[in-house]
Amino acid sequence: MSAPKRDIIAARVIDEREADFRRAIRALAKYKFWMFGYHAASWVRHNRMLKGTPWHQGSPFKRLVEMAVVERGELDNALPHEIHAAKRASDQFGEAMFNIDAEGAA
Repeated sequence: MSAPKRDIIAARVIDEREADFRRAIRALAKYKFWMFGYHAASWVRHNRMLKGTPWHQGSPFKRLVEMAVVERGELDNALPHEIHAAKRASDQFGEAMFNIDAEGAA
């Protein structure tokens, strides 16, 4: 595939990923948890398509996952292998929560 065509496809995937993020946050704000999960999973799927490219990024949902783990008390009461699994899952989600909005504002 030629570089310009690859960049066009990547741009479409990035646009969809950004829309997924906005839809997920909007659904969460309206207490529509099933829709949040659907759009968050779509964000992850689109981000995986960009793996190995400069456009791949950490998940904006990492802080939400960390808050849920702490709120539920799993880290305090979990067995060591559960703590490791929770941390690994959290690490897979990425670095910052609102990267997309911050980049769009710049």
